[in-house]
Amino acid sequence: MSRQMQNFRGGNPQQQGRESNPEEEWRNEIKASLGEDYVQKVLMFDRLELDKFKEFNDKLKSFIRGRDIGTTRMRKIYEIVNGAKDQRSLLVSLPILAYIVGKEFGKNREEVGKIVTIISDCIYKMKTEEDLEGIQKFTEALVAYHRYFHPRSE
Repeated sequence: MSRQMQNFRGGNPQQQGRESNPEEEWRNEIKASLGEDYVQKVLMFDRLELDKFKEFNDKLKSFIRGRDIGTTRMRKIYEIVNGAKDQRSLLVSLPILAYIVGKEFGKNREEVGKIVTIISDCIYKMKTEEDLEGIQKFTEALVAYHRYFHPRSE
């Protein structure tokens, strides 16, 4: 397993404690923004009760509003997730998502890393085709709100 993928899923156990783990830092910020149960909410995105959906949707809007991520990166993530025909094809796309994060530098890496961390956490917890659909709908909402809050300049 590549060092990048080891770090992506929790780090190399021999190095833990010696280096900071960016995914854990990103995950902590995600939990602070979207809630401790963000994975379950994403998996159930299109099946949440109306009040829970409204609450989570507001958190999602606030979360994406402050992200400075290029439209191309958001669209690429969207294409990968929504192009998955089944759970297996989404699972095997994890290295591609990690590569997208790895190509970024500095603040962009952090912002893209947070988005990919949300999606990867959900992929690992996905059990049903309905969960897959929830991830896809969530990703669609991410891209939609990103476009809403970051329109193209003319």
